[in-house]
Amino acid sequence: PCISIKDPSIVFCQGKWHLFCTIRSKVRTHQIEYLCFDDWSKVADARRCVLTFCDGYFCAPQVFYFAPQRKWYLVYQSSDPRRATEPYGPYFSTNDNIADPNGWSRPLRLVEHKPAAAKAAAAADDAADEPTGTADEPTADAEAVADTEAATPES
Repeated sequence: PCISIKDPSIVFCQGKWHLFCTIRSKVRTHQIEYLCFDDWSKVADARRCVLTFCDGYFCAPQVFYFAPQRKWYLVYQSSDPRRATEPYGPYFSTNDNIADPNGWSRPLRLVEHKPAAAKAAAAADDAADEPTGTADEPTADAEAVADTEAATPES
């Protein structure tokens, strides 16, 4: 059973509400679930369907219809353990019929490599976690080590 639900993406199409959301369960974390219903007062009774096109971590769905291709797009975060340096990223699947939870294509990576701006932001976040100082300006810890080394007699 589901222990939490978040990240809803909701569309109204052909007289029904279609809801995609991230769920967590005792068995597995970060899955996407689909619900379809015609009235919000009946949402608790809606059939719940965990999407099965991804075996691993996948969450944070956003669904939209792209008219030029006449396809529904589901964009989400997923992981691929074969990508050691960038295992998490944006993925998408397509479907001709939003009401068919088994009709979604296999996951396709939205971008092959992390954009330079995202890499720079991640590097800035990492730098904020590092001790203060630059390569040319030692940190307080580096100064203490240098003072200890200078005071240690050579053998």
